[in-house]
Amino acid sequence: MEDIGNGSRAAPAGDSGGIASSAISAHVLPTSATMVGVCMTVIGIIKVVESGHRETHIDEALAINSLFFLFSAVFSYLSIRTPKNTARLESLADIMFMIGLGLMSTIGIVFAFELA
Repeated sequence: MEDIGNGSRAAPAGDSGGIASSAISAHVLPTSATMVGVCMTVIGIIKVVESGHRETHIDEALAINSLFFLFSAVFSYLSIRTPKNTARLESLADIMFMIGLGLMSTIGIVFAFELA
């Protein structure tokens, strides 16, 4: 193991062990949890703004989107905490996170044009 300068250690070249993968999960976990909070905040704002205007389905889409980030956080947490299937759980966390990001971007574009 070599020190990479910030107090953490990287796996030697050619070693695809758990340290590198748990480092990715350690980044995906808090980011996914933050994105769930962002979705919930935007849903609340839309509910306040929507009260006097026509209804949209953006809040429902964001609620579904928050589930992708929630599952990403759960899979990421499990990949850190369980010794078995770490790579598979991390892969699921990555896939859920990327789907969530894509869906959130799509929702944002639809929302922007819906307000115009």
